[in-house]
Amino acid sequence: MKKVLFILASAELGGAEKQAIILASEIIKQNIFLVEFVLFDDFRGAASDRLSEKNIKTYFCKPISSKYLLITWFRIFKYWQLLLKISPDYLLPYTYYPNIYSCFLSKYIRENKCIWNQRDEGIGFNQSFITRKALSRADYFIANSKNAREFLLHLNIPSEKIAIIQNGFINTTVKTPRSQIRRSLNIEEETLICCMISNITPYKDHDTLLKAWKIVCDTLNDRSLVLLLVGRLGSTYESLVSLAAKLSITSQILFMGPTDDINQILNAVDLSVLSSRSEGLPNVLIETMFAKVPFTGTNIPGIVNVLGNDYSQYLSEPGNCQDMAEKIIWFIRNPIETNELAQRNFNILADKYSSERLLKDTVMLLETNEPGFKEEPKK
Repeated sequence: MKKVLFILASAELGGAEKQAIILASEIIKQNIFLVEFVLFDDFRGAASDRLSEKNIKTYFCKPISSKYLLITWFRIFKYWQLLLKISPDYLLPYTYYPNIYSCFLSKYIRENKCIWNQRDEGIGFNQSFITRKALSRADYFIANSKNAREFLLHLNIPSEKIAIIQNGFINTTVKTPRSQIRRSLNIEEETLICCMISNITPYKDHDTLLKAWKIVCDTLNDRSLVLLLVGRLGSTYESLVSLAAKLSITSQILFMGPTDDINQILNAVDLSVLSSRSEGLPNVLIETMFAKVPFTGTNIPGIVNVLGNDYSQYLSEPGNCQDMAEKIIWFIRNPIETNELAQRNFNILADKYSSERLLKDTVMLLETNEPGFKEEPKK
């Protein structure tokens, strides 16, 4: 049986890691390929723990990039040795550094097919020598959204080598009652919860959300409100804590940290929001739609491509706290209309983002010499 090697940038659980594990689980369930993982990380995290629970063989590899060129090339050499040992038939890297180093080295291991997996609009992309070589050595390219595909085309990647494969999701039923979930968070039943589910990094622009939340709290000062921030407490966490104190909204914000059960959290909240300035295809948006929770966020291609151009009126300009506050307030004040929008969003999902379709499209790309589905199906 042929072997697929998934390569991830972190042992923590973000959107890309979650997608890789969903696809790997479907491959194993259908007994299509052998599956193994490489994680560019020094420590265990939620993603590696989940792989361990599923008994998926996992290798740890030191993060390759270093400010010292000699160290970087030494780590590239060690990664190459690991690839020789694993001897995969297919390489499926996720995100920037796994894409670069896996595709670059694919030429120097036994016959294989290496797929560049573009998950965003090119955040932090650097046209270095090794990046150009990696792009030229990739057999095919996966884009998980139209804007990710446009970025690849901008790099002069031939369109016939690009396959759009949408993220896949498993719609699970939440068994824990909403009231019990709220009690576990120490939040009263009558409190309105607005949440953002995203690791706390500069790209997600939590600053704008906190400034918007200050406006919301001042405007709706007769309501009990909580902004629930769910996700890994990353590089901007301390500055956000300071900003919340400066805005005098500390008591109306809860930094929850990461969780493995997003569906359970969504079952307890009233509104989901995403303040990102850039996204490929945000996992939390699809999870919110499956959960039938009202959603507002920034008017960026990664969100609009999913919800449709007609939904732009419910989205805010990126980086504009006043606009975002006004959208959040509208959703809070109009519960009937917002619940109708949540049902509308659920209805447009159909099978477009199913794990079954993710599996089918990916296996087709791996086992054939033509993507065969270069464009998204026309509606």
